[in-house]
Amino acid sequence: MKRLFYLVIFIILSCLALAGKEKVSLEDLYFQAEDFYYAGFKEKAKELLNKIISINPEHTGALKKLAEIYNSEGKYQEAAQNITKVITLKPNLPGALDLAGIIYKNLGNTEKAKEFFKKACDLGVKASCNDLNPGYYSPTGKPVMKNPYKEGTADYYYQQGKIYQSQAKYDDALIAFEQAVSIDPKHTKALEEAGYEWSMKGNYDKAIEYYRLALEINKKNGNLWDKLGLAYNSIGNFDEAKKAFEQACKLGVQASCTDAQALGSNVKLGGKGITPDITEIQKLISDGELNKAEEQLRDLIESSPNHYLTYYAFAEYFYKLKDYEFAMMHLKKSIDIYPTNFQSWALMSKILADTKKQKESIDALRKACKLGYKSENCPK
Repeated sequence: MKRLFYLVIFIILSCLALAGKEKVSLEDLYFQAEDFYYAGFKEKAKELLNKIISINPEHTGALKKLAEIYNSEGKYQEAAQNITKVITLKPNLPGALDLAGIIYKNLGNTEKAKEFFKKACDLGVKASCNDLNPGYYSPTGKPVMKNPYKEGTADYYYQQGKIYQSQAKYDDALIAFEQAVSIDPKHTKALEEAGYEWSMKGNYDKAIEYYRLALEINKKNGNLWDKLGLAYNSIGNFDEAKKAFEQACKLGVQASCTDAQALGSNVKLGGKGITPDITEIQKLISDGELNKAEEQLRDLIESSPNHYLTYYAFAEYFYKLKDYEFAMMHLKKSIDIYPTNFQSWALMSKILADTKKQKESIDALRKACKLGYKSENCPK
């Protein structure tokens, strides 16, 4: 299958890129493990997950993913051991409770399975409600999104902010993130998200304030430096923007290398700080010459494996094939690296429209237009 081939290529090249770094974060290892898992390389995924757990025995993401893999292999006892550790650490994690129900059902322990399905169902997992009682949905007739953290904690308000973001309630999201920061001034994720929301409102001074506070806690976060650079660039402070982009570039954010170079910097990421030209690929895709586009996409992977434009080009390719799942997967990776590229949000709007998600499509288009996308369809 073509898309599996391209996914495998991405995984291999991403691993090569990471191998050149002295240190690889647990988050990087976890994302690698997930990529291997979804590409069908379960043994490699397990190897990386076990490595994460050897460093941090309480990494719930790695423990849960191991449980998923063992369950898929029919090793239900091993799966139960891992998922039990997850639930001990996070008793109200909906996905973990649902998985526990599935594992114990496979073990033949129906009572234990029902116990977990009931808890997951109460937390809004529709599939668990059906497993508990086929035909049953949550009392409101639809799954209810609940916050698994204790109310009043910084994590609770941070998670509430993420829930509001998913519902396009951006003002409420900002309030929640700021509430999280007021409880825990060192909550870097809440600081970063508050900065991002202020940036999207056009208040770049406030965004810079939050990004700076987050960077005082974690100076090794390349994406934070990149967002800081974008904020400075937006207010015309190009000297500070260049410094921030240089830091992000040195920490592996390839898009920042390009932005720094545009401001006169000589910084490079592993000698490859140049922006790839995808113009011809885009034309081939638009003209339907997909075989020729594939050839150039292969070259693009080799020359710029982790650049946001590489992921964007693949998103366009899969969108042309009407493979919306893979188009969205690559598009999200592109946006993670460079969240202010209006082309990405415009394409996301098209994908969401084609998949009958009209409200989300309009929200994405609104973001694209706010970032500079010109279209007669831009919301007034």
